[in-house]
Amino acid sequence: AERELIQWLELRAGVATIRDVQRGPKRYRDNPALAEADLNRLHKHGRGEWLPASSDPRHGGRPAMRFRLRRPGDGDTTPQT
Repeated sequence: AERELIQWLELRAGVATIRDVQRGPKRYRDNPALAEADLNRLHKHGRGEWLPASSDPRHGGRPAMRFRLRRPGDGDTTPQT
C-alpha cells in the first residue's frame, strides 16, 4: 500500500492533499481517514512533509494541508560518493 501511494504521489509531482488522495488510488475512495493516516505514516518515517496550502477566503472552511513527498537528496547536504 505504501509503495502504491508513493508511486501515485510521484505521478503528481510529489504533492497532494488528502482530498486528492481520496480521488486517486482506489483504496482511499470515500475514506479520508485512511488517506490521512497513510500520509501521516509517510511523514512519520521521514518520507514527506506537510505544507500549508494557500486558501481562498471566498470559499471558507479550513485551509487544506498539502503533503509533499521527499525525494532522495531533499535537504540532505551529505556529499555523494
